[in-house]
Amino acid sequence: MNKSTIFIILSTLIVFTGFTGFTGFTGCKANSNSFESGSKPEPESRVSALSERVINDELKESGVFALELFADSYSASDFVEGQVDPAHIELMLMSGMKAPSAKNAQPWHFTVVTRYETASELLSFVKDGNVLIIVSGNPDIITDTMEFDCGLAAQNIQLAAEALGYGARMYIEPIGRIDKQKNKLGIPGNHKVLTAILIGPVDAGIDTTAAATTRNDLSQHVNYAD
Repeated sequence: MNKSTIFIILSTLIVFTGFTGFTGFTGCKANSNSFESGSKPEPESRVSALSERVINDELKESGVFALELFADSYSASDFVEGQVDPAHIELMLMSGMKAPSAKNAQPWHFTVVTRYETASELLSFVKDGNVLIIVSGNPDIITDTMEFDCGLAAQNIQLAAEALGYGARMYIEPIGRIDKQKNKLGIPGNHKVLTAILIGPVDAGIDTTAAATTRNDLSQHVNYAD
């Protein structure tokens, strides 16, 4: 499957995401952990399986494709050694660029760290072959919504990584170390570092449904105004 086809798949997903919010910092799982659509495909077959779903007009219209990915989304922790395909990294970044932003300001900047020695200085959880995508924002472009807009871009990157069969997790813990190495990492000096997304293969033996934490009941967080 070529990059154009995969990006069409991810673009279809992003259309359904809308304003999802910056929710990726902690592992989460809906109380209803999956939809009645069969077993979850192995990582290496996720792209082709997702392609078949997107082609299905009924699923495109119903939004089941995106909803299944949301229900299966979790913040991975059991990363293992293994390369992330450079073509997939580009697709994740393109997905981040598709995020909405106030006044279309697009205040984000993505710094991709693929060298293990550099990534492991910033985050101890990195395994050889994993990728760290640092999301920073330019407050000179827009101030009030910069962090929120960059959060939406980060969420898109994480969802794209999961759609491509990788584990992903956002971290704020290494921000201080990243700030000290802005020049070395090529991050614009006026930018505010907001999060680092770790992406890579995960332990295939982990039951992600059982491992992910649950969300509270919807009724605890929602009210309907008259």
